[in-house]
Parts: sequence; C-alpha cells; structure tokens
Amino acid sequence: MIDGLLLVRCSLDLNRSELSLWNPCIRKSVSLPRCPLNSGAEIERHFYLGVDSSGNHKVVGFELGDFKASELSTQIAIYSLRDHCWRVKPSWINIPRCWFEVIESQYGVIYCQGSLYWRPKVWSCVEYTHLLSFDLNAEEFSYLKMPVIGEEMLRFYFLLGGSLALLGISRVRACVWVMEKNAGKELWRRFSSGESKLDAYELFVECKVQQRKYYRCSNLVTCMESLVLHDGSTST
Repeated sequence: MIDGLLLVRCSLDLNRSELSLWNPCIRKSVSLPRCPLNSGAEIERHFYLGVDSSGNHKVVGFELGDFKASELSTQIAIYSLRDHCWRVKPSWINIPRCWFEVIESQYGVIYCQGSLYWRPKVWSCVEYTHLLSFDLNAEEFSYLKMPVIGEEMLRFYFLLGGSLALLGISRVRACVWVMEKNAGKELWRRFSSGESKLDAYELFVECKVQQRKYYRCSNLVTCMESLVLHDGSTST
C-alpha cells in the first residue's frame, strides 16, 4: 500500500499472473498490461509499488536469473501509471548471491522518499554494512552504506517521520539513526542515544528469532486515503 494505492497480484497459473492497482478509498482500480518479463514458468518474478519524485506511480518487476549461472543477473521492467505501459531496463549483473536471496524472499521491503529498500536477512553476507536499494527516479539499483554502530547491536530498519531509520540495540545501549537526503547524498544522523535494558534487548532478540523462522508472515500496513485513479480508471 503506497500513497493510497494497493498493488494486487492474482496468479492465474504457473505462467501467468494479473496485476492491478486498487484504490479502496474511491473503490476504483486499473488493470496493468501484461508484464513483458516472460522467460518461463520456472523463473520467479517479484513486483513492488512506489512513487518517483514527479508523483508518478510505478510498479517495478524483477525476474531473477539462473542461480546456477556463473554470472548472476536480474531482468527489470518498469510500469508507469502515467504512461500506462511497461519498459524493460537493461539487466543488472554481478549481483552477490546473498542479495539474490534478499530479493527472492521479499524480506522486509521499505518504500521511502522515492526508493525501495530491502532489509537484509539476519544471515546475509552484507547485513552489517549496506542495504540494497532501487531508485524510482533513476530506475537503478545501488547499495546504501549503513552507519557504523558496532557488531554487538541488533539492527531494525523502519520509517520515522517519513524518513528511513535504523534502530541499534544491545544489552547496554540503544541508538536511532535517521537518513537525510541532501543534495543527492544520503547521510545518516544520530537521532537519539541512551541506555538500554536487558528485558528490552531480549524482546528484540525474540523478534529476530521469529523473523528467521517466519519471515513469510503477513505484515500490517498503514492505509492513507487518496484520490489517485479518480480519473481514467474502472470501478471495482
């Protein structure tokens, strides 16, 4: 659910799925044209919704390459609600295998200020240094370097006042960092810092354990009413 719109995916069979954008506030929807990513039923596809800086809603489709290939890659397709069509982007190659696992699992995707961010799995090879991001303006992948907070801290990524934030907590200390985009550069500012308590730390440890075991569980999202799709759409 982004900006009052819900991306709905209905699987018809192993080879096909239908996508639509639905605005529950005004009870209108629009069906998306068939995604041009069609390499075969055995290739997994993932779709995400976001908004670029011009206010154009986009659906990003990823088709993961062959895990057995010597060079890992992903096919990318972008749907523009403004143009009502798909565009296929050049493949992104030389992807570390652990990032393939992050995209494939759809583990904790966060949309924030025109970009999608993937929270790494707790066993990811780059958990303590970077996040994987996709800029909806440039329509490109990149790595976002995280602040150095110490390996003893558990890390949790979330939205704080519309900005991407990171909570680091250990048995004795807790800190929150907020990302600030300034002149095209992504900077991290320490928002708060203080002492931690053991019972609070153990609560977050339990959350990590649950994420390891049940990372495909459903998530709660905030629904914001909007008039997107008010014109040129069909009633549900």
